[in-house]
Amino acid sequence: MTTTTTVSAITDPVQASMLIDSLGGTKRVAALCSVRAPSISQWRRRGIPRPWALFFHAKYPERFDPAGNFVGSDAPLENE
Repeated sequence: MTTTTTVSAITDPVQASMLIDSLGGTKRVAALCSVRAPSISQWRRRGIPRPWALFFHAKYPERFDPAGNFVGSDAPLENE
């Protein structure tokens, strides 16, 4: 049986900021996503759009629970 995970936008600004911080901060996430830093700063206030939440879930599954919710991580990211 296959388990399907539903990932939605991260609408809670606190959760969005925690995810951004866990990934290395605004500049690191901007570089990772090939967007400008002000866009990431906006995500901190408005939440992370669903397409980017899906991207982060696929790239960093260890930072999400089986239901697709961000759970954080103290583990630093490997240099990519």
